[in-house]
Amino acid sequence: MDKPRYIRIAAIQSRMRAAERERVPIYVHAPTGTGKTAAVNFYYRNKRVCMLSGIKGFLDQMPPVGSIEEDTVVIDDMFLIVDTQSQDYVKGLIRSGEKHLVMLGRCVIPHYLLAENMAGLFLTCDETVMSLDEAAIGRLAAEMGVPTDARDHSNGRRDRATPRKSHNP
Repeated sequence: MDKPRYIRIAAIQSRMRAAERERVPIYVHAPTGTGKTAAVNFYYRNKRVCMLSGIKGFLDQMPPVGSIEEDTVVIDDMFLIVDTQSQDYVKGLIRSGEKHLVMLGRCVIPHYLLAENMAGLFLTCDETVMSLDEAAIGRLAAEMGVPTDARDHSNGRRDRATPRKSHNP
């Protein structure tokens, strides 16, 4: 079976590159299945990162920052973290600036990071940054042999002035 191929989304890759270059933490939030983890895995595919997860309601590891060899720490499932020790660890990573931090979650901003967000200590990206643009939709369709025209590349968006077609007989 062929390995699934990631479709590069320029907007999220550009935001992650800027955050990494400036060494600013970034929080990527979007619904399940949007491609947050895939985008981060693709971006860091040739770099060593320290991967942590909050899937169990707490961080699976909390290594002392000084002992982390990798330059980047990625924390997936941030929104699930309810353990105060794990929450304090994340806040410490944000405030220390010793490591580039990439955080992934499904909610806008976890409540325990509201103060850090208000202080402008990290960037945020939402599902709009995870969307394929019209050119990428066209390339993908062409690769898959699906005939399209420009009207098909709207990414589910519809001009609000355009009425829906009636299905009434």
